[in-house]
Amino acid sequence: MSLIRLGRFTECAAVAERGGDAARRAGRPDLAYGIWIHTACALSGAGDLTGALQAADAAIAATRGMTVIELPCLAARAFVLSRLGRHDEALAVAAEQLMMAERMDSPAAASLARHDAGLISLAAGRHQAAAGLLERALAEGAGVSRPAARLACAEALARSGRPEEAAAEVRRAALEPVRASDQPWALVPRMARVQGLIALARDD
Repeated sequence: MSLIRLGRFTECAAVAERGGDAARRAGRPDLAYGIWIHTACALSGAGDLTGALQAADAAIAATRGMTVIELPCLAARAFVLSRLGRHDEALAVAAEQLMMAERMDSPAAASLARHDAGLISLAAGRHQAAAGLLERALAEGAGVSRPAARLACAEALARSGRPEEAAAEVRRAALEPVRASDQPWALVPRMARVQGLIALARDD
């Protein structure tokens, strides 16, 4: 965490190797989870997607069978695979995450998994599926950035040839309350891009 705060992302892997091994020997999968997930995020941010995938795989190996902490590890793997362009694998992992979340009988976990699967589907060009998953996740109150999720849903709708529904979703996104973690400064260009996709869908 200190390295991440200092912006020294690429140094995290070596530290994680030592820390993850120590956590395994101590029988602390929860600690190993934290180490490997943060490392996956750091390496992804540094552009080392291969390293990020290895960290996500290490997180899954450390938490296998402990569903509550295994789910975010599967999500990390799915998102890294998606960024690598390995969409079929990413979709398969997202489906595994969703199936596992639904077996937990936890509405919060299931709605979050639906959101994640929606974003993975959008990146894979499965626009109809993405729109359905994101709409349901939003309706269920998924614990995510709601304005960002609505813009992703609007994009999926626009790319599905449903510009009027997409425009309505953009209006709803503009009315969502934001927090600092939503990075509101980044939402305006994203909204403009989606408005461009809506215009394209209208042949405008």
